[in-house]
Amino acid sequence: MVLAGVLAYARNSYNENTYFNTVAESGSISAGAKRLHLSQPAVTRQLRQLESLLGSTFFDRLPRGVRLTESGELLHDYAQRIFTLEREAETAIREMRQLGTGELVIGASSTIGNYLLPPMLAEFQRRYPAVEITVEIANAHTIETDLLSRRLALGLTEGRLKSADLHAQVFMHDEIIPIAAATHPLAHLRRVGTHVICRETLLQREAGSGTREFVEEALK
Repeated sequence: MVLAGVLAYARNSYNENTYFNTVAESGSISAGAKRLHLSQPAVTRQLRQLESLLGSTFFDRLPRGVRLTESGELLHDYAQRIFTLEREAETAIREMRQLGTGELVIGASSTIGNYLLPPMLAEFQRRYPAVEITVEIANAHTIETDLLSRRLALGLTEGRLKSADLHAQVFMHDEIIPIAAATHPLAHLRRVGTHVICRETLLQREAGSGTREFVEEALK
């Protein structure tokens, strides 16, 4: 019930000055009511409605204030996360609106840079025509090095990061398939095992390429 209550709480109390959160931080209903500029009975009524709705008691009433119960601590923890996300969303939207001029340097692998980025950059330029974009084509190793040295603001590669100082997020999935000449014996097979491919001569990307790393890992 408490987790379901978090969702209800998020829908009905999407700001920091909510009854529950303010009372929890104030340590008493009277102090919370004062901060909310409401009467104490009005705040008490709202808290009781919340507890009734969620089927749980969130405060222990003490002679001099209130104390969060175990359920109250859980709800308060989730509420703080919700408020943090709200502030982050507002900041991100505000920064997006203020994005008018500047320079953005992006590193990308050859496949991403030549085939995926162009339409994305066209849309970005349509929205932010005053932002100057520079794209540097390189392999995964070089892009990671340039990110660490802050030469790049963003890197797009097929490879996995090796540095714990960088954060990666998957933005799309792709597949890698082997290609052979029409006269090659393997070209007529519907399925080819990795042990068979390993016996063939392979033409691959250079060392440091994310694509090559994936292929080598798959063929181990």
